[in-house]
Amino acid sequence: MTSTSEAMAHLVSHLNGLYLCRETQISRLYEYLVRLCPTIIVYGLRSTAKTSVVKTLCATSHSLYAYIDCKEFFTNKMSLSHFIDHLKTILDQFVANANLKTKKSSKPVFSQCIIVLDSMDSNHHLINTSNNEIITSLIKIQELTQNVCPISCVFMSCQSSEWFCRITSSPVSAIQINFDNYSLQEMSTILTKDCPKGYDKHFYQNYVNIIVKTLIQMSSNLSEMRSICLAYFCKYVEPITSGHMCATDSAKLYKRFQPILVDIIEDISLKVVNSRADRHSWPDSMKYLLISSYLSSYNSVKNDKKVFVKYEGKKRRERKRKIVTEERDFSGPKGATFERLLHIYRALIELNAENDDQ
Repeated sequence: MTSTSEAMAHLVSHLNGLYLCRETQISRLYEYLVRLCPTIIVYGLRSTAKTSVVKTLCATSHSLYAYIDCKEFFTNKMSLSHFIDHLKTILDQFVANANLKTKKSSKPVFSQCIIVLDSMDSNHHLINTSNNEIITSLIKIQELTQNVCPISCVFMSCQSSEWFCRITSSPVSAIQINFDNYSLQEMSTILTKDCPKGYDKHFYQNYVNIIVKTLIQMSSNLSEMRSICLAYFCKYVEPITSGHMCATDSAKLYKRFQPILVDIIEDISLKVVNSRADRHSWPDSMKYLLISSYLSSYNSVKNDKKVFVKYEGKKRRERKRKIVTEERDFSGPKGATFERLLHIYRALIELNAENDDQ
């Protein structure tokens, strides 16, 4: 086995130790990146370790990479500008390091560039626009850069790869890697690693199995399951720390823990309902303040008089006003002065008082 093969095997083994139950995905992803595949699609639901695996693999494979989170951009213009900046940076770094191949240097020599676009399904400008300029440019990245360096593009989303075929005008051969949900056994294996100090690993695994088997049908989110296990473990071992039970009394511990499991199930089931109830329990002043913040951020200053003051001038057509509002929402909020926010807040309060009097 050559030194390069040994390094590859060591890297894959290291990643398998960091991210349990993802051996197949790690091996495939590393294999296709080494082959310099131009387009790779990674998809899977949240909390399936896809982002962590991709970022760690890029950082430890001696490759220049740019990580772009698509949730941060409101428009195509912002996305394209950010993408160009990242591309220029990594190309400059690649060219600067190209001379190291012929010189003796302790610095790593980069053999390829990787561009990662994460959370693509959260940006409707990217996945809902046919023939999108950014996606098309990334597919043809080798042609645009005139093969200056090998570049691999990794597209990540929670949805399946159907969106990629929908927005590309021509069929593109892309490697697809699915990070599926963890099974009950896999989740139990991963969560057992969080065993607190001073407790037997087998004892903590029994506790984790109780949580996972009870809640797996309601939630398959690994992060949420980990938080529940860590938060309620003190309740589970409370009879042991008080001296009333032993660690071997599994049946008694489970029977005492059952009411807490019922509470956990109710919390998960009523999570959405509770969040809505919290919103309705806010005071009126807080509600009006939030509405004022939104209106001052999205409405133009020239429309304040028309909206918040009695005005008998001509009204714009409903159709045009809807179009303007839609474009304004997509462009993101604008800055507003505190004085303007306060005036809008007072106008809403007065309007509400008039309606109450009527």
